Amino acid sequence: MGNIGKNTFKSLLFLIFSLSFLTSCQKTPVETLSCMTDLIQTSTQTDNNRSNLDISVNVDGSSSMVGYVTIPNNNYIKALQLLASAVIDTNNKTNLEYKRIGDDKILTRNNFVNNATSKNFYDGNDSNYKAVSSPIHSAILPPVNGKDKLTIIVTDLEGDDGGKIAEVLAQNYLNKDPQNQDYTVGIWAVKSQFNGVIYNPNTGKAKFNYSTEGKTEEAFRPFYVLFIGKYEQIANYFDELKTLDKEIQNNSEMFIFPTQKVLVQNMINLGNLDERKSKSTLPENNSLERVFALEDNNVIVSVENPDNEPYELLSIDNIEPKLTLNYQVAFPTVEKIKGGNYSLSMDENNLKTDTKVYTFSSDNQVTESTVEKSESDKETENKPQEEKSESDKETENKPQEKTPEKIDNLPQNSSNKQFFTLNNNNSLKQGLVVKDLKLDKEKETLQFITDINLQSLPNSNVYLFEVNLILDDLIGLDWWNTWNANNQNNDGSKTQNLSIFMNKLKNLSLANLSNSENDPVIGNFCFAIQKN
Repeated sequence: MGNIGKNTFKSLLFLIFSLSFLTSCQKTPVETLSCMTDLIQTSTQTDNNRSNLDISVNVDGSSSMVGYVTIPNNNYIKALQLLASAVIDTNNKTNLEYKRIGDDKILTRNNFVNNATSKNFYDGNDSNYKAVSSPIHSAILPPVNGKDKLTIIVTDLEGDDGGKIAEVLAQNYLNKDPQNQDYTVGIWAVKSQFNGVIYNPNTGKAKFNYSTEGKTEEAFRPFYVLFIGKYEQIANYFDELKTLDKEIQNNSEMFIFPTQKVLVQNMINLGNLDERKSKSTLPENNSLERVFALEDNNVIVSVENPDNEPYELLSIDNIEPKLTLNYQVAFPTVEKIKGGNYSLSMDENNLKTDTKVYTFSSDNQVTESTVEKSESDKETENKPQEEKSESDKETENKPQEKTPEKIDNLPQNSSNKQFFTLNNNNSLKQGLVVKDLKLDKEKETLQFITDINLQSLPNSNVYLFEVNLILDDLIGLDWWNTWNANNQNNDGSKTQNLSIFMNKLKNLSLANLSNSENDPVIGNFCFAIQKN
C-alpha cells in the first residue's frame, strides 16, 4: 500500500470505506490536508475602506524646528504645502484635522499652511503659539471603533525618546490585535535647506548654529514625516506626494514597514502539481513517487484538490538511508504588489526554516459507538413509525448497497488536523530537512534542497512535515546609517540616534508579523511522506 494514483483513488477510497463498514465497527479515517495557514485565512479577511477615515496632521512646534522656515520655499515649506494638498478628500465621511503638537491646538487648513511655515509657530514668541516641548508620542492616538485612522507627524526627531514612540505604537497599533493587523508605519524622510540653531538632544539646550547656505544637498538638514495607518492608505499618499512634486524626491526617501496582509499576498509554497513537476527534481531510480493519496493501516491521507493544493505527497520505496530533492519555487518580490515598492526588502540571509512533524494518533480513531447521532436522527428514532406502503416494503426488502458513513463531529487537533497530532520528537524532525536556501530576486525564485532521512523515520507509517519559511529579519536602508549622528559627529546634517530609532521600529514591525510562536511566517512547504 502507499502508492495511490489519481484515477484509482476515488474508487479505492469508496472500497475501503465499504469494507470497513461491512467487516468491522472500526472506520478507516480520511485526513484531507491543506497547506493553508491560519495567517492566510485571517489576513485575507481585512478590508481597507477609506469611506470612514480620520486623518490627523501633526507638526512638531518646538524651537528646534525654527531653522527650517528661515529660508523661503525650501524643502520643508514645500513638504508642508504638499501635505495640505495631498490629504484633501472630498468624501464627507473623512474627518481631517491639523494640530500643533504640544498644545493640541486645532488648526484650519489655511492656518496650517500659513502659520506652520513661519517662525512664530515654533519660536515661542507668539501669544497664539507658546513655547512647547512637543512630545511626539502624544500624537499617536488609537483609531475610533468603526473608523480607520491615518496619523501624520512632522518632526526632526531630535530630543524625542524613540523608546516612547515605539511603546505607544505597540500599545495602540502594532500589537497583533486583529483590528490593527494592517496598521503600520511609513517614513518620508526629507533633507531641507536650514539656517538656525541645533539643540543638544539630551539637554534641550542650544548647541551650535548651522546653515546650509553654500553647501551641497548632502549637507541639508533632515526632517521626517511619520505616517501611521493602513499600509495601502500610506502607499496611496506616497504616490500622491510623488505626483504633486517630483523635484523634492531628489532630496527624500520613502519606505513603509510591511504588514501581514502585504506578505500574505506573496505567500511562498511548493506550488501546484504542474509547477512541482516542472520545477523540482525527483530521484531517477524510481525509489520515490509523487502520488495523489497515501494509505497505511491507520489512515488515508489525501488533498481536496490534487492539482492545485501545494501539498507534496510522496511514497518511498528505498533502501538508501537518504534521498535528496531539489526544489525551485516562485518567490514573488514584495515590490511587485500594489504599494510594495515602498516596503523593506529581504534576501536569503534573512530567511530560516522551522519544521513541524505530525504523526497519526490512535486516540483519534473513530468507531460507530463514538460517532454521536445527530439530534434529527434521535428524533426520527423516537417518532412512532407510520404504516409503510407496499412500494416502501418492496424497496426495503431489496438488497441495498451500503454507503460509507460520513464521520462528523470529530475532535480537532493542532493545525486543524483530525487524526494527526504534533510530534516533538527531535529525531523525527530530522526525517525531512530543508536547507541551502538561495534567493534569485531577478528571476523571483527560491531554490532549496530537501533531504529525506529515512533512518529518522522508524516505521512504515505516514508522516506529515510542514516547514515554515520564516522572515528572520528585514534589510535596513543605507541612509539610516549615513544620516545617523552620535554625540561625536553631529554636524547638523544628521539626526541623533536615527539608526537606533529606525531599528526599533523594524524590530517592532517584525514582532507584529509574528505568529503565536513569535515567528514571522512568510511561506509553508508541506510534505506527506510514507515510508514503505
